[in-house]
Amino acid sequence: GEFRKEVADVGVRATVDRLVAEHEERLATHPRGAGFRLRVGQQQLVNQVIRLFRSEYAKATAVPITRSEGRPSSAPKALSGPQLLDLLRARGALSELQIQHPSIPFVGIIDLVRTSGDGIVVLDFKTGEPKPNHEAQVLAYGILWWRKTGHPPTRVEVRYPSGVNALDVDEPALEHGERELGRRI
Repeated sequence: GEFRKEVADVGVRATVDRLVAEHEERLATHPRGAGFRLRVGQQQLVNQVIRLFRSEYAKATAVPITRSEGRPSSAPKALSGPQLLDLLRARGALSELQIQHPSIPFVGIIDLVRTSGDGIVVLDFKTGEPKPNHEAQVLAYGILWWRKTGHPPTRVEVRYPSGVNALDVDEPALEHGERELGRRI
């Protein structure tokens, strides 16, 4: 029903076709490209993508997102923090946000920021197994959001095909994470 409509709207088949064609084109000009041919057909790739998204879709839609425009959307890079916050409030969710920290030389691309009943949630999606550095990465994205908009997230999440790692955050936790980030850089 609803999942099938979303898959059609996203255009999974067309996206896989385009990516495979680009891959094949790069291989055609590479001197050792023959060793990197795909071993599965395009329909098998489409099926794998749909299977991965089916489990994630069920988890993501378990918590309702209130949106005025139907789906998360990318925000223009030139928006100020207050404009970005207003856009989030209007749409309920924003995706693929590139944000630069104002004083630390650090830029990140946040997969998804959404509103929830208890505040703002910053999410990062991973396709593999959980790793310790993933939580530090999504915390850094929470810091970027906070510094850009002036509003800290209440939670950061790393979403895997196998589950979700969620961390509640507050300003002291973000400040500590920011100090660590600055020290590492």
